[in-house]
Amino acid sequence: MTNIKKFVLGTIIKFKQIDWNKFKWSNLDKTKIIVLFRLFTHPIDTFNDLKYEKRGSLALANIMVTLFFIESIMDYFFVGYLFSNNEIQSFNLLTIFLKSVILIAIWSVMNWAVCTLLEGDGTFKEIWMVSCYSLLPIVIFRIPLDLISNMLTLNEGPLFNAITSFIFLWAFLLLFLGIITVHQFSVMKTFVAFLLSCGMIAIVAFLLLLSFSIFQQMSAFVKTIIREIFRR
Repeated sequence: MTNIKKFVLGTIIKFKQIDWNKFKWSNLDKTKIIVLFRLFTHPIDTFNDLKYEKRGSLALANIMVTLFFIESIMDYFFVGYLFSNNEIQSFNLLTIFLKSVILIAIWSVMNWAVCTLLEGDGTFKEIWMVSCYSLLPIVIFRIPLDLISNMLTLNEGPLFNAITSFIFLWAFLLLFLGIITVHQFSVMKTFVAFLLSCGMIAIVAFLLLLSFSIFQQMSAFVKTIIREIFRR
């Protein structure tokens, strides 16, 4: 039996062993959904519950980042043409995936690495859940705001931009409070951790772009050599 057949067979066996009853709505812990929406009124208490009472949900966090990705795609098409420079022919699903899911994943990894050096208390799972939970204002309000933008005039553009900025600032503030809570940092230490994490992300992005550029050049070089060989 080949490795591929073993993998497929093992996956099927694992799939059959899943207890699907625990995924029924009646068996789900709905208090964890309530905990998520408490971010609107008691963000610090919510993050405390996530860390110390274990009332966070990894599945719910993954749903949030999935919704964020889907809404990032919808935002490309739904925002009013007066406030958008997007062109349908320029749409790139991979770019949106990198700017949403991958960016949050890299942020979580970099923040975990930096805060481990700074003796933070948060685990990678907690950082990931806090980062995904903090997307709540964007997930709730982004698409309705995009739809409303189609009914606005150019003179009302500053209002649209101000509300959009407020939503993202709100999400950033939730993330900031979440990092303070899970790591038990002071405000200044959290600010330093944010700067270091963003610096690490910039370095990783630079290295990835550099690697991609080198790969493209090497591919072009190899193609040129192969083409010359066949011509002779």
